[in-house]
Amino acid sequence: MAATTLTEARATVDYPQADEVVTSPDYTIRIGAIEATHVEVSIDETPWQPCRFSAGYWWYDWSGYLPGKHQVMAQAHTEDGQSVASRPRQFTVTLAPSEN
Repeated sequence: MAATTLTEARATVDYPQADEVVTSPDYTIRIGAIEATHVEVSIDETPWQPCRFSAGYWWYDWSGYLPGKHQVMAQAHTEDGQSVASRPRQFTVTLAPSEN
C-alpha cells in the first residue's frame, strides 16, 4: 500500500454543523476522515480525545458539557504517521434548566 500524503488525507467535522444549536444533554460528534487510521477531537481547545470508528465515520460521544458557545476540531492520523486537522467548527449548546 502506498503512503498517504497530507493532500489525500482529510478530516471534516460533519456534526455538529456550523452554528448548530445543541439542545440535548448528550451529543455524538461525527467526523468524516478519508484515509485515517485513527481520529481525535478537541472541544474548546482541550486535550485530544480518541474517536471510535463505525459505519464509515468516526464518532465521539460528548456529555457533561455546559451551555454556551463551543468549538470542535478533529485531527486525523494516517498509516504513515502524518496528521491533518479540520477547520474549527463553532456551535452553541442551549439546555433546559433541569439539564444544566
